[in-house]
Amino acid sequence: MHEQTELSDIAVEQIEAVNAEIALEDEVKSLRTKLAYMAADFDNYKKRCQREKEEIVSSASKEIAEDIFPIIDNFQIAQATLSAADFNSQSSVTAGINMVMNDLTNALKKHGFDKIEVKVGDAFNVNMTEAMISEESNLEHGLVTRVYCCGWVQNGKLIRPAKVAVAK
Repeated sequence: MHEQTELSDIAVEQIEAVNAEIALEDEVKSLRTKLAYMAADFDNYKKRCQREKEEIVSSASKEIAEDIFPIIDNFQIAQATLSAADFNSQSSVTAGINMVMNDLTNALKKHGFDKIEVKVGDAFNVNMTEAMISEESNLEHGLVTRVYCCGWVQNGKLIRPAKVAVAK
């Protein structure tokens, strides 16, 4: 009888060991699942941080560019005034203004900004231009009659539309 008790004690111990091993395997499986979720969450966190960083940089460069746009507008007015006054195109004033314009434009291009070039006679584009006035003109209806200032896009996104006058 003592032998039978010993055998049943050994069997109970083996069953308990197997149950403990099963419990450990379940815990390992659970921890692996948690680890996979945490790794995915961390990856999503890194992606979100990168997106937020890019948005902050884009927003900051947009704000700086919006401060620079009026300066460029004034240089364009100066260029037009010098052309209208029939200054020698090689004068140091004209050359200096052209150099500053090129430097400003190149600096903006380096940060993803591109000028929206609109000329008199171009069709009015509601997506890239803003009509400041509608005026009588010998041009066809809907064509640009005057350009007040150029527009700008940053990485394909409209930042400022070109401001124009349109033929009635």
